Amino acid sequence: MKGLFLVVPLATLLCAFAVSQQQPSPLTDTQKAEIAKQVRQQAELKFRAVGSMNLEGMDQIVSSKEFLGYAADGNLTITLRQEFMDLLQRAWGSQKELRGEMLRLAVHPLAEDLALVDYTAKWQGTDKKGQVWKLNVSVAMLFRKEEAGWKAIYEHESTKEVK
Repeated sequence: MKGLFLVVPLATLLCAFAVSQQQPSPLTDTQKAEIAKQVRQQAELKFRAVGSMNLEGMDQIVSSKEFLGYAADGNLTITLRQEFMDLLQRAWGSQKELRGEMLRLAVHPLAEDLALVDYTAKWQGTDKKGQVWKLNVSVAMLFRKEEAGWKAIYEHESTKEVK
């Protein structure tokens, strides 16, 4: 048992050292600003594509090379890009109208080719049966820089129905 108390901290230190040796150099403020500008544009395009229920627009934003997944409220997890696009098509197909308002958007550059986006929004829709619904949404997305520009590789949504 005594050996375990020595091995665990030692292993932790070795892992931390190995990770620290692999860290890229920090981004400059200029790099961060440029990444934030480019990724913000993509995130805003994504928001407009959702608002207009534009599947082709989403197709241009979601990575076709490295899509890691989509999760919503811990109930739904999708790991294949095509499943995500099919989900959007089904969801939007049941809607008559969809309107959104982005309340806050923040971009956090993590590396030269990776950025985290988080935003909050209010959505209101009317389904084809005439039912009106309202949601408050919090979204976190990862964007990776590819040859074709910044593409979404992961998205997590948390929603709360507004009564």
